[in-house]
Amino acid sequence: MPTTTKPDAAASLRAIGSWAKRHKILATIAVLLLIGVFGNLLPDPPVNQERAGHSPTEVPAPRAESSATSKPSTPAPAPDQVAEFEDDLRDALGDSNREDVERLSVFDYDKRTKVLSVQFAINDNLSEGMIKDGAKMAVTDILEAVQESDLKIKDVNIDATFSMVDDLGNASEDTVVRATYPSNLVDRINFENFDFEDVYDITDNIFVHPALQD
Repeated sequence: MPTTTKPDAAASLRAIGSWAKRHKILATIAVLLLIGVFGNLLPDPPVNQERAGHSPTEVPAPRAESSATSKPSTPAPAPDQVAEFEDDLRDALGDSNREDVERLSVFDYDKRTKVLSVQFAINDNLSEGMIKDGAKMAVTDILEAVQESDLKIKDVNIDATFSMVDDLGNASEDTVVRATYPSNLVDRINFENFDFEDVYDITDNIFVHPALQD
C-alpha cells in the first residue's frame, strides 16, 4: 500500500500565522492610508489665537454689496436761507429803471437779533403820483416776501431812496422813506386783499419825505 504523509500541523499553523500577520500589516497600512486621505479632506481646526500668543481679533461683518450702477452719495449741503431770500427779494423788486442806480443797494440780516435791513431805489415814472405808488408797491412787495420766507425775522427795516434836487440845483440820492415793520404785524397781513395804498399807515415807526407824501 502506498504510504501517505500527513501534513505537519505545526507547519500549517505557522503558515496560517504568517499569512494572517501579513494581512494584518497590510490592513493596518490601508487603515492608516485611509485616515491620511480623509484627514486631508477635513477642514483645518481653528487656531486658538490666545494659545498662539496673539489676542483674538473680531471678524468684521460682511458689507452689503451695492449694485454696480450705484455710487456713494454725499449729502448735499443745506442751502443758505439768507442768500436764497436775498435772491427772492431781488426778484420781487425787479430791476432799476434809473441809470447807474442799483435797485436793491443794501441787504443785511442779523442772525443774532433776527433784524432784516434793506434799502432800495424807487423807480422813476411818468408822474409824481405814479412814483409815489411805485414806492408803496415796492414796500408791499418786500413785506410779502418776508411773510413767505422761512427766515425767522423779528423786525424789517426798510429805506427807500430817490433822486432829490436841492435849492442850488444839485441832485443826490437821498432816503425819502424809512419805516420799520415788526414781524407780528407782517404776519397778520392778508396780501390777497391788502391795498398797497395803506402800507405807510399800518406802522407807527415811519418817515416819509414831504415830496413823497400824498
